[in-house]
Amino acid sequence: MTATALQFLIAADAGICLDYGKTTQAFIAGLTKISAPGFSREVITIDEFRNEFARQFSGGGKYNDISFGGNLVVGDHDGQQKMKGYAYNKTKLVGRDMLCFLDLTNFFTTDLANDPSSSMQIADVASGEVGKNDAFPISGKILPNGRLAIYTAHLVEDDTVTTAFVNGVASNDTITDSANRFVTAGFVAGQTLLIFDSTSNDAIATTIKTVAAGVLTLNSIGLVTAEAGIEGMELHGGAL
Repeated sequence: MTATALQFLIAADAGICLDYGKTTQAFIAGLTKISAPGFSREVITIDEFRNEFARQFSGGGKYNDISFGGNLVVGDHDGQQKMKGYAYNKTKLVGRDMLCFLDLTNFFTTDLANDPSSSMQIADVASGEVGKNDAFPISGKILPNGRLAIYTAHLVEDDTVTTAFVNGVASNDTITDSANRFVTAGFVAGQTLLIFDSTSNDAIATTIKTVAAGVLTLNSIGLVTAEAGIEGMELHGGAL
């Protein structure tokens, strides 16, 4: 049996990005703490006569709140100020509205393929007291309104475009890559596929059925618009 090389995530380059890839993109300044998404289930305990020990079963669950914290930055209008506005207005954030980076490349956001109504809301932005030699701290909480995914497979087209979207019509849709990069980029079966900056396929919400070096076979049928990839287009694969 061959051991799998594990990749631990180091948090030094973590951060929260609002409006990723848009002209209004901004990383929230001053952050020093953020948690990753997860979930928990309620424990159902069953006790009965003549059994000394109760039995326990997993019941219904919930997605865990995501906490963040750092230092108050005055004048960060595109980051901290916008974040407070989202919290005040109970704005539902989907996809590139808010990407939470765990390092320089891997991030989490909504998983619309498995949960079409998934979103995130910033529910808390609080500031604590300080002493003479302190900076004003802030802390906050993000509510997952449904399922999130951590996206760890990434492919970005440069000026030599090699990908294409193929409409399956009556069979599974596919994405091809003449440079055969899908396996080395980390895509695996079962991942949710996130598409940014294509011509017509950004709104596609689907998962990956199978992976070959030059072909991603998707679980959608006739949903993809046939087109060649374009420079700057991004494909991301993720799972909870």
